[in-house]
Formats: sequence, structure tokens, C-alpha cells
Amino acid sequence: MDSKDGAAPRMRHLSIRTERQSDPTGGSAGEEEVEGGRGRGVKEGRRLEERSGEEEPVSPGGRLFHQRGFDCYIVAIMGCAKPIDVGVVKSGLEKTLVRHPRFCSIPVVLDDTGGTKSTWVPAKVVVDEHIVIPDLADPRRITTSPDQLVEDYIASLTCIPMDHSRPLWELHVLNFPTSDAAAVAVLRLHHSLGDGISLMSLLLACTRKASHPDSLPTVPSHYSRRPPASKRHHAGVFTLLLWLWAFLILAWNTLVDVVCFTATSIFLKDTPTPLMGPQGVEHRPKRIVHRSVSLDDIKDVKNAMHCALAELMEGRDGGTKWGNLIGYIILPFDIFNHKDPLDYVRRGKAIADRKKNSLEAIFTYKSAELIVKCLGIKAAAKLCHRMLTHTTLAFSNMVGPVEEIEFFGHPLVYLAPSAYGHPQAVTIHFQSYMNTMKIVLAVDDKVISDPHQLLDDFAESLKIIREAIPARS
Repeated sequence: MDSKDGAAPRMRHLSIRTERQSDPTGGSAGEEEVEGGRGRGVKEGRRLEERSGEEEPVSPGGRLFHQRGFDCYIVAIMGCAKPIDVGVVKSGLEKTLVRHPRFCSIPVVLDDTGGTKSTWVPAKVVVDEHIVIPDLADPRRITTSPDQLVEDYIASLTCIPMDHSRPLWELHVLNFPTSDAAAVAVLRLHHSLGDGISLMSLLLACTRKASHPDSLPTVPSHYSRRPPASKRHHAGVFTLLLWLWAFLILAWNTLVDVVCFTATSIFLKDTPTPLMGPQGVEHRPKRIVHRSVSLDDIKDVKNAMHCALAELMEGRDGGTKWGNLIGYIILPFDIFNHKDPLDYVRRGKAIADRKKNSLEAIFTYKSAELIVKCLGIKAAAKLCHRMLTHTTLAFSNMVGPVEEIEFFGHPLVYLAPSAYGHPQAVTIHFQSYMNTMKIVLAVDDKVISDPHQLLDDFAESLKIIREAIPARS
């Protein structure tokens, strides 16, 4: 893309402020198993017997994802190291995923004196109805490559709505080898079931370490460094002034971000670029492609530039509440042609540091709740839809296990999550797993005709930035 001074496309970043994520690149991060207080999927599953048969209201976020123009889905593409034994997977699902309340319930809209309300109603789950084995032609007998066959099949799923008469999840099994896996499983589910952290926690609860089949996966965990006790207990005028100054900066940054977010929701639009989708882009099919890059290269850039990637990948520890706890942050990206590749990193770090010192995500989450209560879900959906159509693309990231894991006895080569159904033509997800970072794109191929070229550009950019790092003595 040609450089254009003054153009400042903005993109959305999903920031889950009520859950904990961590630094996939190491640093001061420790390790944390997916069970216990932080493994929300596991803990929710253990509560199932207490809640069995109960109806629960659908959260405001869940209701939003059922509105017209916002019918959003999540897909998790899993590359397996061996052919998939469907019987083993079926048995595993019956013992884990199907026992979770959201995966054995359906959303029902009820008439009420005050209007309508949605509730999760328990339903009988027939696992065979949720496992899809498509009748595809033998890839060895057709000209289309297996990789292209998988890509085309997943793209076709983005055009097919789910059957709302049964729980809103499916597992598609593509049992033939591709260039980087012996078989591929695609988990598709409706976004109303939960946010990315909730669903990733539950998915990881269905896996085990490949090295220790009885152990749950380990994910990085970031621990804040506390100051020495002598400094913590030392109080004085100077300390009070520093605290006051920090509070004023936080308040000012939040005020500016709230004004910008509100303006974007009403009238402010991104500078038009080839990345922006046309009206109705949310109803168009999306092509989902992915590429692996070295996590070590990202670590090198992070360490050399003193980035705060740990905090970017981290959320707030808010207990084990399940649901769609999503806040939005608008990140400005200027299109410039820098001579020094590291200037892009410096600019990004400055933006991230500024955004971390703001309560924008909390404001967007709480204000959405307030709008739903005061004006109704349709008004909230319209406002959210308008905000997304005024921005260029969506960005999200997830932290994955640090070692190889198995999905019901099937070692995973890669994990590539994405989402579709929102009114943007480009969505970027980053997913760490072992020593790699998976870059996942969901694009409208009428807007991005060659998404693989865009992945090549990402990989080449990382290489150029990595090579620009000054050599250490």
C-alpha cells in the first residue's frame, strides 16, 4: 500500500478487562495450569450438576450477537498430527464440552410485559448431530490442493447459519492430510456462547499435555512485580504528588478516548483505504487463512525495543464469570513510509503505552450495558454496528499453551481461531502455541483478493524488523 501522509486508519482491539491473559513470549511470566480458579471452562463444567435444568438469562453481549447485522460466529481450526478417530472424539465431547451449560442449551426469546427477553433453556444434546463429516471428493483425485479444499470448505461455512433449534456449536472433521497436518478439525460456535477467553479456557479444558496425557495444558501467566516493602510503606508528599499526577493522566487519557470513541460511533470515520469493506460486508462470505511465524523472533523484537507485550496480552483477573465480557479500544494507525523499520515498533509501543493508561475498554463495556438497559438491545446493536463500520479492521489476540497438547488423544500441530459476522472486511487474530505465533486473517475476498499475499507481507515485515535490531555485543 502506498504511503499517504495524514491518513490515520483506526482499528478495533478486543480487550477483555475482566479476565487474565499473559505474555506468550516469556520474560517475567510464570506458568499456570488451566485448572483451578483461572480455568473458567473447567470450573464452570464442575458446576454443571448444580445448575442442571435451570434457565439462565442471556447476557447483553450474548443478545447483541443475535441481532441483525451482528450475527457473529467463532471458528477454531485445529491441525492434528494424526488422522482423527471420530469415535474417540465423540466420547470425549460427551464427557467434557457437552456437559457445559452453554453447550447443552438453546437461546429462547420470550414475550414479557416489558417487551422481550432471552434465556438459555436446557436442551437434549445428540452429539452425532453436532459432528459433521463433509462428503468431499477425494483430494487425491481432484486438481484442488488439500489446503485449498480446507480453505474453501471453511469459507463455505461462513455462509451457512446454524440451526437454532439445538445448541449452537458444531465440530467439522476433515479427515485428510494437508501440507502441515494429517487432519483438520474445525470447531464452529455462535459468539453468544461466550467471549474468546471463556471459550479458549473451555477448549483447553478438553485437551491434555502430549507429554503427560493426564495433565491439563500450561499457559503463560504474568505476575506484576511488587515494589520492595520499604518503598510500599514509605509515604510522603512526593509520593502523594506522583499518585495524583498518575491519576490526572489516567483521567485525561480516559476523557480523550471516550470523546474519540463517542465521535467515532456517531460521525467520525476512518480515512478510506482499500482495506475497508462496503455496506453489508457482514453478510458476505469470509475467507480464513493463517500463517505461523517464530515466537522467538517476536521475543527478540520485544526485548530489543523494551515493549510491554506482557501487558498487551494480559487482562484483569475478575474471577471465573462466564459470558461475553468485551470492551473495545480504538487504535490509531498512521500510514507512513519510515526509513527505519524499528520506527513502526516505536510508534506502536507509544500508542500501546498511552492506551494502557486509560479506562476506555471499561467505559465501552459499561456504557454498552447501560444502553441496553435504558434504550434496548436494538439501539445498542445499531450503535455498535455504526462504530465498527466507521473503523477499518478488527484485531484480537489469545494466549495458548506453551507445550504440545492433545485434543482427545490427537496431538495438535496448530490452533488458529477467528471470527466473522461483524461489519468489517478484515479481522486479524494472533494465537500463540508452543514456540510459534499463528497469524489468522478472516477477509472478504472481494476486498482482499489475495489474503495469502497479505500474510506474506506480515511475515516479511517481521523479518525486516527483526533484522533491523542492532547486534548485541
